[in-house]
Amino acid sequence: MDTISILDDLDARRRIAATVEEPAYSHLSVRQTVAYRTQVAQLWMEEDFRRDVLPVSTNSFSAVHEYMDANEYLMDEYHPVERLRSILDWDLPFFDFYDQYQLMVDALDKWLSSGRHGQAADYLHDSK
Repeated sequence: MDTISILDDLDARRRIAATVEEPAYSHLSVRQTVAYRTQVAQLWMEEDFRRDVLPVSTNSFSAVHEYMDANEYLMDEYHPVERLRSILDWDLPFFDFYDQYQLMVDALDKWLSSGRHGQAADYLHDSK
């Protein structure tokens, strides 16, 4: 069984992130970046559950912090498209950045607390 986190396995990170459809770069919006990063974060977390890095009993985003910096699931400093790397790369005013960041955290938290049912991005619509 793998014991290394997906966050430390760059090849696996790229392979898994490539399964998520990327929005068109020419019309990229903050909302699309939030949805994309949420989808990738869920897949990376699922991989860490599979690898037994995260215990299956983990039922909140804050609980993930007990095992690693959960915020790292929300960014990919190696992504070739700067604005898809992180919501940080949009240079938003602090409160706008925080609102977008919180949407992702809330969606992942709801997904985790639901027992990981459905898609975390579906919970973005509930996080207003």
